[in-house]
Amino acid sequence: MIAEINKETIEKNKPLCDLTDFEIETEPGVMMKIYMIRPKSLPKENNAAYIYAHGGGACLFNAAMDNNGMMYTALNLQCVVFNVEYRLGPEAKAPKGQCDFAAAVRHVSKNASKYGVDKN
Repeated sequence: MIAEINKETIEKNKPLCDLTDFEIETEPGVMMKIYMIRPKSLPKENNAAYIYAHGGGACLFNAAMDNNGMMYTALNLQCVVFNVEYRLGPEAKAPKGQCDFAAAVRHVSKNASKYGVDKN
């Protein structure tokens, strides 16, 4: 039921946002996916960035489940959202997930112009 509602809302918001993903290396040999959600109405540069870590206590769920809500957030805040797929426990022992998120923040900051966001 929830998956159907999410799919419906994503389909409704899809014409208003671009949803893409990319991967970064968080440590040697470890790749992590980041979803980027950008309202089509935004200018090409100097936008606010919102970097998001999904809930689940660092051991449940995934970032893709929140793309629907993040589209809503991007549209309402008029910003570029980066939804981080950090590693989960118990397979990834703490603080691996937190280190992944920190790597995402560093990556977005270092590549701000590439993503059309303000570095500050």
